[in-house]
Amino acid sequence: MSLQVALWIAAGIAGFAAALAWQMRLMIGVVLARALRARDPGLDVRASRLSVVRAGNGEAGSATGDAGERAIRHVQDTYPDQVRHLRLARRASLVSPLVGSSSYPYSSSSVSPRSGFRPEGRRACAAILQSVPRAFPSR
Repeated sequence: MSLQVALWIAAGIAGFAAALAWQMRLMIGVVLARALRARDPGLDVRASRLSVVRAGNGEAGSATGDAGERAIRHVQDTYPDQVRHLRLARRASLVSPLVGSSSYPYSSSSVSPRSGFRPEGRRACAAILQSVPRAFPSR
């Protein structure tokens, strides 16, 4: 019984971390896009959002390129901490749902206080983990 409670707590924490990461991705993206439009009023909404996404992806912008390339370079040079936080939130929003969903088969009915782990619970957890692509591929 205590293992079930611990796994449900882990799933809850992972769900909260996923919601927080998605919220931070949204808020940082909106704020940086607004900062770009305030700096360059000729930049439309879609171009400013795309520039923030590309800056968060780590693409290299140039100071002599078109407006989008200059916007990427400006975001990376002016707001390096926010871009780093955007990358961290992106990684957390990819990993935390995997942690929550992988603990679910063990926390539902697959754990019995007398018999321990049931084989069907192990198979269900293994199937979930094999069906999800890796968030961080090995080099």
